[in-house]
Amino acid sequence: TIQPTVQPTIQPTVQPTIQPTVQPTIQPTIKPTIKPTIQPTIKPTIKPATFLFKKTLSPLKKVKTYDVLLKRKGKFIKVGSGLSIGEAKRVGERVTKKTLGRTFKIQEAGVKEISKVDEDYNLNEDVFRRYIVRKGKRIDVPNMFIQKTKFALSSPEEKREIAIAKRRAKEINNLINIKL
Repeated sequence: TIQPTVQPTIQPTVQPTIQPTVQPTIQPTIKPTIKPTIQPTIKPTIKPATFLFKKTLSPLKKVKTYDVLLKRKGKFIKVGSGLSIGEAKRVGERVTKKTLGRTFKIQEAGVKEISKVDEDYNLNEDVFRRYIVRKGKRIDVPNMFIQKTKFALSSPEEKREIAIAKRRAKEINNLINIKL
């Protein structure tokens, strides 16, 4: 009988495992923070130059000034005063276009020093007329301007005034018709 020959068995050699060396952690030493001492800064008192802050307007001129009067419910009410003639026309036009009043006039108010002089403003002749009609005749009226009928009630502000007037009339009518 033949017997197998056994060669020497190889046993693996175990090498020792390497363990890391632990070094102690270094903690920084905390030094107390130094707070800087704050000294108030001394601001020099310098007065601002007044010529830098004044409005740079044109020099004052002595001109005639005008008041703007708007006709409401048969009476003239002052809506602007102390204006040059051009500014007075502009204010009158603006107010007339935005309210139910169709007539405005300009009256002299005196003499005043004004920096903004606007004398070249011309009203739109298509929108305003400068005469009144009496017994079928045209009578020229200086410094009175009447909005033409076809341009009346054209702005939203005018339509709003009409709606408010209707509401007031309805409320008054309801108060009168209440039976006790």
